[in-house]
Amino acid sequence: MGRKKQIETEEKELEAVISEEETEVITATEEPVLDESLPFVTKVKVPKLNLRERPDTASKVIKILDEGTALECTDENEKFYKVHTKGLEGYVMKEFVEV
Repeated sequence: MGRKKQIETEEKELEAVISEEETEVITATEEPVLDESLPFVTKVKVPKLNLRERPDTASKVIKILDEGTALECTDENEKFYKVHTKGLEGYVMKEFVEV
């Protein structure tokens, strides 16, 4: 092996060693941060509200809820709450419940 090739090989090996030494190992030592605002209890604020199987307006309606029905909200996304009510679990649109 020529001297130039040997130097290039040694430089690459040295870079690899330095890269290994600089690699930071991150270990999870704390519990995951949970949304402390969930679960919470609220109620339906419109005369009728669809309880759906999935968080999608095209999803099947499980039950039509009456105004004032209590809901336990356990999860959420941008437009829907995941709720428990009357022994059922489903999704309701956020804009139609009191918060």
